[in-house]
Amino acid sequence: MSKYPVFILAGRDKERREIMKNMDPEEKYQIKALLPFLGKRVIDYVVEALYQSKMVEDVYIVGQNEKTLPFDNFPVKYIEIDYISDIKTKYNAILNYLERENKKLNYIIFCSSDCPAIRPELVDQFIKEVDSCENCDFIMSIVPNERVIELYGESNRVVGKFTDAEVFPGEMYALSPRAIKVGTKEIEILSNRRKNRTFWGTASYIVKKAIKKPSTWFRILKLVFKKASLNDAKIIFEKVFEIKGKAVIIDDIGFGYDLDLEEDYEKLEKLVIQRNNEMKK
Repeated sequence: MSKYPVFILAGRDKERREIMKNMDPEEKYQIKALLPFLGKRVIDYVVEALYQSKMVEDVYIVGQNEKTLPFDNFPVKYIEIDYISDIKTKYNAILNYLERENKKLNYIIFCSSDCPAIRPELVDQFIKEVDSCENCDFIMSIVPNERVIELYGESNRVVGKFTDAEVFPGEMYALSPRAIKVGTKEIEILSNRRKNRTFWGTASYIVKKAIKKPSTWFRILKLVFKKASLNDAKIIFEKVFEIKGKAVIIDDIGFGYDLDLEEDYEKLEKLVIQRNNEMKK
């Protein structure tokens, strides 16, 4: 089984998000991942978990450099571009880097920079699923929403509600180089899903594209009337975007909980403290 490099997208939108305006009004920190968190930076927990993973070969920071985001304890590598670059620019920078280094990968694996509760064994689980997928273009991690409800009750996070599950996006995903080259526009829209405060903001875009493909109409009706299963959504996605996709369920809240909202900071602190205490027992 192959090891894979993991690329951490360490940037932000041109417009600072509300969480940063409130938590960092003096603008000391470029990105959420640099915020202080239990004596470290948020991103330190992510990098540490990745290096503890048995399936990670190298860790690349995209959008920063050795001066803006130094690491003393880990041999991270950098792909330096403007930290407010759009997703297309980031993806192209990675492809150009891999070409220069003559590194050929079946899949390019990405991880968020602000998910401090992510665990190395679950990173392994996701990468093993990626490695076992033949001819996939897009592999997405998803987390059952019931894990959030168990700990925190209902939240304001983006949740996809299907007949067989309620899920929200995990903090790792993988793309084939082909998918990046041919599907950048669609990937950009889907990767910005959290800017829409509801799952259906993204779903409506998929529906509009699917209208041109009659073979999807029955499942589209199920999606619109909220009668669709996860498999229905997968089939629609594949037919609409003409790429093969896979959803990997990771049954752990830490794998899908990042600093998306201001309320998440305190929740993540409690979760990380709880897990650290469990490890000491």
